[in-house]
Amino acid sequence: MKYLHNSEIGAHGQLRSSNCVVDSRFMLKIKGFGPKCFQELEHKNMNASLANPSST
Repeated sequence: MKYLHNSEIGAHGQLRSSNCVVDSRFMLKIKGFGPKCFQELEHKNMNASLANPSST
């Protein structure tokens, strides 16, 4: 997360350390961000667009 904060991305959204695991090759894996998470994000974005149509 520190890397993300210092990168041009600058934020990590709802990512928490409890969603991060390290595999046997010491590669970071992010869990808990499956299709449902992306559907909720899409739904939030759609609602924001409907609430403020001039911003699109």
